[in-house]
Amino acid sequence: MQSNGLANNLNVGENEELTYAKEESRFDGHSGEYGITETLYQSEPRLSHLQHFRGEKRKKPHTSLLSRIKTFFRTHHAFTVLRAIVSLFCGAVLIWVTPSLQFFGVDSFILGLSIILYDHSLTRGSSILSMFLFLFTFSIGSGLTAFSFWTARLIGDFDQFAIFWLWLWSVCFAYARVSLTQKWAMPVIVTHFTFVFSLLRALNRPDPQYDTIFKTFFAMACGTIISTLCTIVIKPRSGSEALRKEMKRTLDTMKVLFDTTLRVWLGTASTEDEQKLIHHENRIRAHLTSLSKRLDSLQWEITYSRWDKQSIQIIVSFFQQTLVHLKSMGSSCRISEDLKRKNDKVETVVRSLGPPLEIVEARIVELLDQVSIQLHLDREDCKEGQQFVNTKRLSQSVQKFHDVNKGVTEDIIHKHGWETEGMPLVYFFIFSLLKCSEEITNIILFMNEGQGRERFHFPHYFHNYLDSVAKYFQLNRELVEQRENRSKQDGDGKVKRDDEKKKSKIVYRWRKLTLTLWEISRFFTTKETKYAIKVSIAVVFTTMWQFIRVSNDWYISWRGAWAAVTVIFVYSPSVGDNVIQTILRILGTLLGAGWSILSWLAFPGNPYGLSLMLVLCSIPSFYIKMNTKYPKMGTIIIITFDVSAYTIVTLGRYAAGEFSNVGVPSIYELAYKRSVMTVGGCLVILIIDRLLWPNLARVQLRHTLSTIIREVTLIYGTTVRLLYSKEESLLLDIQRAQTTVSLQLAKAESLLESSIIEPRMKGPFPVKEYRKIIRHIGILLDRTVTARLAVRGDFGQDIWTKVIEPLRETREDLVAKCLLLFWISESSMLWKKKLPHYIPDIKATREKLLRDITQLEYFQQTKEVASSTNLISYLTWLNSYTEVSIELGELLSSLKYLFGEEPPIQNFVINLY
Repeated sequence: MQSNGLANNLNVGENEELTYAKEESRFDGHSGEYGITETLYQSEPRLSHLQHFRGEKRKKPHTSLLSRIKTFFRTHHAFTVLRAIVSLFCGAVLIWVTPSLQFFGVDSFILGLSIILYDHSLTRGSSILSMFLFLFTFSIGSGLTAFSFWTARLIGDFDQFAIFWLWLWSVCFAYARVSLTQKWAMPVIVTHFTFVFSLLRALNRPDPQYDTIFKTFFAMACGTIISTLCTIVIKPRSGSEALRKEMKRTLDTMKVLFDTTLRVWLGTASTEDEQKLIHHENRIRAHLTSLSKRLDSLQWEITYSRWDKQSIQIIVSFFQQTLVHLKSMGSSCRISEDLKRKNDKVETVVRSLGPPLEIVEARIVELLDQVSIQLHLDREDCKEGQQFVNTKRLSQSVQKFHDVNKGVTEDIIHKHGWETEGMPLVYFFIFSLLKCSEEITNIILFMNEGQGRERFHFPHYFHNYLDSVAKYFQLNRELVEQRENRSKQDGDGKVKRDDEKKKSKIVYRWRKLTLTLWEISRFFTTKETKYAIKVSIAVVFTTMWQFIRVSNDWYISWRGAWAAVTVIFVYSPSVGDNVIQTILRILGTLLGAGWSILSWLAFPGNPYGLSLMLVLCSIPSFYIKMNTKYPKMGTIIIITFDVSAYTIVTLGRYAAGEFSNVGVPSIYELAYKRSVMTVGGCLVILIIDRLLWPNLARVQLRHTLSTIIREVTLIYGTTVRLLYSKEESLLLDIQRAQTTVSLQLAKAESLLESSIIEPRMKGPFPVKEYRKIIRHIGILLDRTVTARLAVRGDFGQDIWTKVIEPLRETREDLVAKCLLLFWISESSMLWKKKLPHYIPDIKATREKLLRDITQLEYFQQTKEVASSTNLISYLTWLNSYTEVSIELGELLSSLKYLFGEEPPIQNFVINLY
């Protein structure tokens, strides 16, 4: 809702002067208007955005039962569950129809299986992409199955070649499953299952034909197409709408964080406000991840907007950068009372700079409201026309802050003397707030320049693909030209004998051959290759009994193929995931088998009754799939019911309202045999995973954390190098490395959850300490991000010659000790090594650096302080590096608790002879 105060702020005159004795009203993003008095040293209390966000000042409106039901459906994926139920019911109708039943045959239940495994929560664009991925992998799977079937029949030794192809293609499918991105995982798994199942089903027939293979894959394709159509037609989710809602939620979180962090920094926040601050800080990572996912799902949609896909991507990147700065503000806004007592200058700076910073924060919030209007994030603003947003008020507020800050700094230096303790932390917060204002200004300027008329925007994926192909050929052309020029220069400038050329060529080829062999050998030692080999061995072990004459009849009678299916669907890369997934698989199979028995007893062979029981079973199953921590539980329940009940229907040749049970297994027999085979497949998984290359999640967690620490060490060292070298390539390399480390931290958190459920002989897993380690590493990464932003500009010649250079020796000593502690931490985490007893005293070096800064001539006799921006950037950079040393000490304390410390060396004698 827009207020009059905001309307008056849209167009600011060129000659308007912003004074600090002026009282005005401004817009609050959640409830209405309030007034503030902008003075230099005091400000009137004003309502908090957080209070409006909580709704403390107003009573909760009375809601009717219908509205509460709608809210429950909206928050618990009711329409997603509805789409899944309708899709499954459409598949069941095809099974009950006689022509389709006769066409698909005994594999009719596979149509329902593909519907159950489909993700019905996708947006329109993502669902189309998912359908293409499924159909593409199905085509590859059917081709591989037909090829394996043809070669086995051609050579004549059908059984041995069938086992060989099962092993080989299982290796390929399993390797693709863990090597490709997440969107390929389920299509590859379903294709792997269909390949194994269709090949075994074809071998069951006395005269196997190719139609069995293609009907199975066609049933899977039909189920995928049905699910995609239902996802697009029934209350479809728009990618642009999902991105709009996520951006709206992100803006609301930004407003709350801006207000709360400033209140905490000023010392006027309550305990409840600080708890709310922690809650919203934890939402930052969720917003970063959700924005990336929503942006990715938008790439495959046709949109009608005045912003193309590339512009939206730039705007989302602005949002993400602002969230990063807000995270830095949250981590630096808490200034302890003890620190204020030690250095009263900290209290003076906070009290003096608080009012102008409040004005800056007020202008930022106003512009955030304008961003919401420009992007049409509020539904009531969607019909408004284009507006030009002026950022002059924010620029003037920032400039006035710098003027006040310069005066305050000069006053402190000349009247009271400079004390460094706590000052870098104060300016670290200010630097992050000013960076947020820069990002908001950049967003506004970009949107003002990019306004245009609304038009259709087609999927951007094909454009990116064509651009990548063009860049590839252009790069090849440049490489060819460079080689030709180099060969001409070598021919003109150097004369070599023929025997030396031959000798160098032989040595070069030999070295290249050995390097190639070494890379090939390393390929077979990777985690992905080991996982693929384990899956293939498990698949061969659960299917080879069909090719042995003694066990062939027993294997077919007991539906032994479902043991192999269990291996394909359940086998995970880590031991912890396998333990929990096998438990859920067995429990879900038992529940689904029990429900199928009850359904068949109530409606034996009745299509309408079984369809009703299918719907009743699918409602809780899909709800569990969409709303619980273990979604596979609901998937397994409905799969078991689909397989058990509909297998009897297809075997009984249901037609014309009659069902024949002659030669058809009973529901009890089918249910408990499927349960037994499921348990057998789970046991095979646990045994092979434990005996052959066990990939323990806790070991992988240590290796991942060690890799992250090593990457952060390299980022830290490169950031130090940026102080003397402003190469643009270094900045880009650091930015890419920091993005990679952020993704690895998310992977480490996932591994930590898997490590908790792994069996251990040494007692419970120390999850609290590992969570502390992950938090410390995250703070170290955040500090390197802020240091990169602070060092990116120029500190100015005055600060460089009078502050940076005189402290070079102490600063390099601190950096060297930090690098040493980084490598000690990385080695200790990787090998579970005890920490050395004699560790460099980084605290003393840090205190010496801060003490030397206080004694500098610049902070004692300077008549005029340098540029406010340069001084803030330098103090922010200094605080980043001092806090890196502090967090390293905390990290070493956690490692010492986990792995211990080496005892001190005693009776040490040096023999000089």
